[in-house]
Amino acid sequence: MRQTLLALLLCLMIASHPAAAHPHLFINAGVGLVFTGNEVAGIHVRWKWDEWWSEEVTGGCDRDRNGKFSASENEAVRRDFFDGARDVGYFTKVRVNGKKVAFGNAKDFRATILSDGCVAYEFTLFFKKNEAACGAIEITFNDDTIYTAFDEEVDIIGDATRIKRSKSEIYEDFGVRVTLDL
Repeated sequence: MRQTLLALLLCLMIASHPAAAHPHLFINAGVGLVFTGNEVAGIHVRWKWDEWWSEEVTGGCDRDRNGKFSASENEAVRRDFFDGARDVGYFTKVRVNGKKVAFGNAKDFRATILSDGCVAYEFTLFFKKNEAACGAIEITFNDDTIYTAFDEEVDIIGDATRIKRSKSEIYEDFGVRVTLDL
C-alpha cells in the first residue's frame, strides 16, 4: 500500500512538472541593423508568425477581409496584438561587443498579411545610445515563459553589406541567438 501511494505521488509530481510546458506560438525572426553614420543605432526586427496566430490576428483586425491591413487595421494589430510585448522587452536582448545594450519602445510598427496568409510584424528598436559599429552584435530572441518559440535560423533583412558574417544558434529550449560580425 505504501509503495502504491509513493508511486502515485511520484506520478502526480512528474505530471505537474513545468518541463511539460511547450510553445503555442511560433515565430520566424529576421533582423537588420540600423546605422547612424558608422554607429549602430538599433535593430530592425521582422517576426513572421505561424498560420494559427496569423489567423487570430487577421480574424481580429482585417475587418474588411481584403487580405491587407489598412492604417486603422494596422493600428488595431499594434494595440491589440503587439503592445503587450513591450512588457517582456519584445522577447529581445542585445549585446554589442559583449556589453548589454538598452533600447527604448518599438518604433515604426507595421503588420502585413503575406501571400501565404501568415502575418508579419516589422518594427525598429533604437538603442538608448549608439554603439560602435565594429566587432560582434549578439541578438537573442527568447520567451522565458516557453509560450512562444523561435525558429532556429534568423534571416538577415535589409542592407547586409556591413555584416561580414552571421551565425544563428539555438538559445535555451525555444529561443534563438544570432551573432553578426561587422
